[in-house]
Amino acid sequence: MVAAALAVTREPAAAEDAAQAAIEQALVAWRGDRWPDDATAWLVAAAKRRAIDQLRRQATAERLQGEVLALEQERAGSLAAQEQQEEDADLLRLVFMCCHPSLSRNAQIALTLRHVGGLTAAEIARAGNSRTATVQQRITRATDAIRQQNMVLDQIERQHISTRLPGVLDVISLIFNEGYNATAGERLIREDLVLRATNMVEDLAQRLPQHVEVRGLAALCAFQSSRLRAKNAGGGFVPLEHQDRSLWDMAAVQRGNRHLASVEGRRWGYYGIQAAIAACHANAPSFAHTDWQAVVRLYDDLSAIDSGPFVQLNRWVAVLKSGDAAAAITGMLALEPALRDVNYLHAGLAEALLADGQVEAARQRLQQALAVTRNNVEQTYLQQRLDQLSNA
Repeated sequence: MVAAALAVTREPAAAEDAAQAAIEQALVAWRGDRWPDDATAWLVAAAKRRAIDQLRRQATAERLQGEVLALEQERAGSLAAQEQQEEDADLLRLVFMCCHPSLSRNAQIALTLRHVGGLTAAEIARAGNSRTATVQQRITRATDAIRQQNMVLDQIERQHISTRLPGVLDVISLIFNEGYNATAGERLIREDLVLRATNMVEDLAQRLPQHVEVRGLAALCAFQSSRLRAKNAGGGFVPLEHQDRSLWDMAAVQRGNRHLASVEGRRWGYYGIQAAIAACHANAPSFAHTDWQAVVRLYDDLSAIDSGPFVQLNRWVAVLKSGDAAAAITGMLALEPALRDVNYLHAGLAEALLADGQVEAARQRLQQALAVTRNNVEQTYLQQRLDQLSNA
């Protein structure tokens, strides 16, 4: 809604006001059983109408009468498919705006997650281990900077791509990851964020078909999203090892394969290597047939680009799955100072300790993982694992 309104108002605060007015209108119009067939389309259209009304009230007739008339004609004659394309383009333009090079990296992330991802300041703070007040301050200052420096984009130009694309890919990835595995709350998966991120990166892939990293992120999103139903089957968390692969979306897997094939022979970057790792899982006929040695080698390649603790943790998980529990335990323990409050470290250590026959130590690690987990679905899964060990 905000993105659609911003395309009309070109002013973030006014776009937020239009979106809020649309929500208030819905609370009145949707009482009882009067819900529209497509609530999202209704809200977007209402936000655009409110934005157009703001323009009509605020602007002089001489300067903006033609623009308002054009917007009204567009609203009246647009088809649903066209509106969806416009919404996706609005969102992508909004991401490029939020990634303005004059904004700090933290401000770009906070602004994009708020205006594009729709996350609250509290949700953004939880995802980034920050204080809510700090995140809100970043959003406010960045929004003021956009207004004062007139950073709103009419369209994405070549110079915007060259200077902002790395940041754009990073924030799209963050939106996707928050949708694929929600940091906190009642839901494991937020399909709206997954779809939003996927649509944006697919749009980018159409604009930049030979860009290796764009194709890499598009492939990664396709491979990961193919497992959503299986991962959340029955409303709980199902790890990759136990997923019913008949529930996988093979059309998404094939789309990921096509993205990778389109840049075959080119040197992969950060997202391309991650996509290649995801492809090892997506194309394996079963978990047992996964080529874990290839996965470890790809993580070695990724470590040359990003040697951070999360990449290393995933590498040690692959080492564990390849059969070397002792090395995995040693490697994961070395990461504890950096990842002490990360549940995936303790859960990974628990699995490695179990494979090494250290049941009591594994139980303690599961308890530590449970203590720092903020997603309710993951908490339920970890408690079930603890119960299984207690009853063994």
